[in-house]
Amino acid sequence: MKAGCPIKPLCVLATPRSGSSLVYAALAWHLFRRSGVIPLSEAFNVYQNLQIDGETLRAGPFDYSATFTPERAAEIERERVDLVTRAPGAYFFKVMPGQLSTFTIKTWLLRHYEPVFVERRNLFEQYVSLLISMTTGKWHAPGPIRFTPASLNVSPSHARWVRVRLEEMYTSYLSFKLLVPSAPVLVYEEFSDRTDPAELCRRAGIPEPADFSAYQSRLSRNPPLEEKLACFTEPELVIAEYRRSKLSELFGSAPATFANPGRGGEDQERTAE
Repeated sequence: MKAGCPIKPLCVLATPRSGSSLVYAALAWHLFRRSGVIPLSEAFNVYQNLQIDGETLRAGPFDYSATFTPERAAEIERERVDLVTRAPGAYFFKVMPGQLSTFTIKTWLLRHYEPVFVERRNLFEQYVSLLISMTTGKWHAPGPIRFTPASLNVSPSHARWVRVRLEEMYTSYLSFKLLVPSAPVLVYEEFSDRTDPAELCRRAGIPEPADFSAYQSRLSRNPPLEEKLACFTEPELVIAEYRRSKLSELFGSAPATFANPGRGGEDQERTAE
């Protein structure tokens, strides 16, 4: 391991649409240039291809059109644990709780890596963003993100399925936090408006000075919540579904109504329930 690399290697642990890509990109840039640590993106996402270059792993493209049986997904997970374990300090990646299927693998992760937790306080906005991504299949955009008003027709069953998935992942995420209470926690609302990559590294516990003069983030700014809600044909259905959730009971943050520019330039106020 080269000088400047943390004694215990880092990984980013987060739920989807929490700002983890912003944190991962900044930390990956710094760790690679300072210590030669190889970024593997979402190493335990079965839809991401990992390429083996000699004895070295490289992150490959995602293929969300692929299908896997649960048995094959578990086999891929074990293969990747084996590959990463051969040189744990050589790689940096981010993990979503749902990507780790067994307690044994979760225990392995926390034994060998120091997690940097990334989370969002406004879980309703996180749910809306996740619903959009899981409906459109689009997770990142190289340029400004634009939503066409009333372009997404989401069924109640799909909105409920995404909400339950977020509940499950967030519950698993909280269980990780309980196991490592001393790990750094980066909050999306505190860094999303003016992302300072050097400050993200400092908050993540990397003490070495970071030179980001040549750094350029390829991630787009997050559109306002009102713009994202307006892309649904029935935004009140989205609000109502979240308000039924355990997350709403614990964290709230969903509006009771939604004001959307109506036809003819007039504002229409829609009630969630």
